[in-house]
Amino acid sequence: MVRESGDVQSQLGSQLPAPVINVDWADGWLRGTMKGDIGTEDAARRPYSIDLSLRLRGSALNGGASAVAMPSKRAGFALTQWVELTKH
Repeated sequence: MVRESGDVQSQLGSQLPAPVINVDWADGWLRGTMKGDIGTEDAARRPYSIDLSLRLRGSALNGGASAVAMPSKRAGFALTQWVELTKH
C-alpha cells in the first residue's frame, strides 16, 4: 500500500503489514526493503531482509522479491521470487 504521505507498506500472506524502507520510485520502478518471512527452509537458516524491485506494467506492479541474507562471516544467499501486486 502506498499512502498519501508516500510511506509504503507491504504484507506477505496473513503476516502483519510491514513498512517498506529505502523506497525509491524512478522510471516506473519501485524499489525498497522490508522485513517478513517467506516461509522456506532455505531462508530460515539465517536472518534476512526482502529486497523489492517491482516495475509498473499496466495496472500491476510486478518483478522480483529477493530474500537476502544479512551480512555475517558465513556465505550469504539471495532467493528471488516473482511477485505481482494489483490494486483492489
